Amino acid sequence: MPAQRRVTRTVTTGVTVLLLGLGAACGQGGAPAPAGLPDPARTASAEPAGGGPAPAGAATQGLVEAPVIVPPGLGAAPFDTPRRALVPDGWSVAVWARVDGARLAAFAPDGALLVSRPGAGEVVRLAPGPRGPTTTTLVSGLTQPHGLAFSGSTLYVAESNAVRSYPYEGTTLGTPTAVVEDLPDARSPELGGAYAHALKSVAVGPDGAVYVSVGSTGNVSPADREATPQRAAILRVPPGGGPAEPYARGVRNGTGLAIAPDGALWTAVNNRDDIPFPHDRPPRAPEVSFYPWQNGELGGQRTLVGGFQAPDGSRWGRPVAAVPEPDGAVYVTDDGAGAVYRLAPSGR
Repeated sequence: MPAQRRVTRTVTTGVTVLLLGLGAACGQGGAPAPAGLPDPARTASAEPAGGGPAPAGAATQGLVEAPVIVPPGLGAAPFDTPRRALVPDGWSVAVWARVDGARLAAFAPDGALLVSRPGAGEVVRLAPGPRGPTTTTLVSGLTQPHGLAFSGSTLYVAESNAVRSYPYEGTTLGTPTAVVEDLPDARSPELGGAYAHALKSVAVGPDGAVYVSVGSTGNVSPADREATPQRAAILRVPPGGGPAEPYARGVRNGTGLAIAPDGALWTAVNNRDDIPFPHDRPPRAPEVSFYPWQNGELGGQRTLVGGFQAPDGSRWGRPVAAVPEPDGAVYVTDDGAGAVYRLAPSGR
């Protein structure tokens, strides 16, 4: 993407967004939702999913309650109690792996799923197998690794203070190269240990430019606009390297970045908290949403999987990221339950 073409699209949300599904569906002619989902043109808003109300306009018609399948050995809390989720009719959801603090994810060229664990300072590799995935630590000793992105066989990892690239060699990584360093986090002297949104996300454009989200210091932080590097922004490193420059400003906390086929950069933003609102509303239920791209425009929000919240507002899971696989399955990370789910049409 040329540096002067600053096309950034945001989805403001309190739910997980199937960002890579958005990217895969972007096109002027439109593209279908994942196989087996109801036609969005005939889907309307329905009853709330999982206890609390669904976000305004979220389409939940066509969902059915189904048991969360838990393979042997994966039944530690919260799956020591039978759990049920809302999924598209004809689909199933299963605990595919247990990964404590699972955050963002990316498929590697060899088909393994990589998952970041900021709290543990590591990235794990989940290699599919006939008896479930084999989990190994791909890299450790990092500083709050969060965003993951591939460009060919090169893996980009966004830590809280830097972005580094690694040659991906299957079960190991090659020598890292710094893409951008000295990003702000709680250790930055001017912040005095206070940084509410230290986790970074990363994406790589088709021209090789690298994009990294830098969250705001706090809920509302005017000083972020004058900081160097700027916070509450998305920075861009030009192809081949160079100084990181602001690409988009006023992005409070872009969580997850994705590049659409038209070159536009997408992010999901959880905007400011504690805005006075006169109505007493129960907590919104966490869910995974899919937004179809229709006739060159973003379609309405549709629930892909929900049911993580009980009627009393308590939650047994907190979905974070959703990554589609070419075979039609969707893999969802959950940092609350410490799990990776596989959501797929029955029989796949």
